Amino acid sequence: MIIGFHHFRVAFALIISTSIQFTTASLEDNIEFSFNDVSLPFPISDTTSNYMEGELGDEDGFIIITGGCDSEKGNERIEQHLFACSSTSNKTLKFDPYANSFMEMAEMPNQRQRHASAVIDGKLYVVGGRDSLDNIVPQIDSFDPRTNKWTMIGNLPEAFLTSDLTAWSWNNYMYVTGGFVQNYTAVGTTFRIDPIKLGEKELGDGLIEDYDVLKESPNPRGDFHAVTLYGYAYLAGGITHSNYWCVGLKTTERYHMATDTWETLSDLNVGRADMAVAIMNGKILAVGGEEKPPEACLDDGDPAFASLPTNHVDALLLGPDSQSSPEWVEVSKFEDGRFRFSAAVTPSLNRMYTFGGQLPFDSQCDCFPTSKHVGVGQEVLKENSGSYKKENFLRTTTLFFVATFLILKYF
Repeated sequence: MIIGFHHFRVAFALIISTSIQFTTASLEDNIEFSFNDVSLPFPISDTTSNYMEGELGDEDGFIIITGGCDSEKGNERIEQHLFACSSTSNKTLKFDPYANSFMEMAEMPNQRQRHASAVIDGKLYVVGGRDSLDNIVPQIDSFDPRTNKWTMIGNLPEAFLTSDLTAWSWNNYMYVTGGFVQNYTAVGTTFRIDPIKLGEKELGDGLIEDYDVLKESPNPRGDFHAVTLYGYAYLAGGITHSNYWCVGLKTTERYHMATDTWETLSDLNVGRADMAVAIMNGKILAVGGEEKPPEACLDDGDPAFASLPTNHVDALLLGPDSQSSPEWVEVSKFEDGRFRFSAAVTPSLNRMYTFGGQLPFDSQCDCFPTSKHVGVGQEVLKENSGSYKKENFLRTTTLFFVATFLILKYF
């Protein structure tokens, strides 16, 4: 009887193990995207969007969207091989994810698109970018959503003037790296400023002289974005002048703020630029972006067909003590055909919102039209029958028959 009970326990364990494999092996983490019921008040692309805490913290948090290309034609043909946006916004929008509504806030002191921004101590700081004449904007502006007021912090030195750059905050510093100088040469210049102290000096339109020059990025590029996690800034994708701006980069790197060091990580699965990068539940997500087909590099190629929206959504999984180089894993598809949009995540709702962007080339307007769409991405558990491989099926089937044999033989 003791032997029989032992075999019963073995058989029961095998059945439970088999059941668990059948019920869990085909579930995977996934991001699903849909269009929001509410659209932007006007079509726009090349903006920035930043999540900010409200008076109650995350319970009444909101997203601030600044500047951008606000021409309905987006990037339109100026010359045979040149597209540009003819109108640049100084608008500020506040999106309330709980009321699902937009509110227009005070206008920025300067029009700008293809700029960067970061949140520090309850204020938003914007840097770089270009105006409608394609000149780089030298001013750094600060927005306080509590007072609905913009303030000019000061002008950057000429050596730091770029567009299509990226920025982030850490320990009350604003870090800035990369982008294109006036002639669209990509740089890896990296520096930081203390905007709180600069604000106290009330420079207005004066020259900023207090800054720290940091180690340059080993990968000069523009049209890319950064996020911070566990004391690092993570940067991926983009384009560079060295390949005539016609190949989307796969390059991924991270910067350690405490030691001022750069490290190259595993490449993106698909090279692309102007993609949105955000953090959701501890995962770094690279969403959509602009792919460059091989024919984009042909001398007689029309740039109208050199920019295509990509549908790839990849995740980089990290741990706080991870010393290895993680790999990008595709987790979803972004199927709504936009690129050059911005994105921000609301932690309490566990949602990613994407704002505006441009659509593929439209021959009727000879342009890349801007979009009013707002997308919503949510994390879901989804059944994936394709991941349940043949060897898993054979193993679980064998375990089930062994368990059945033990029960029939000893009971």
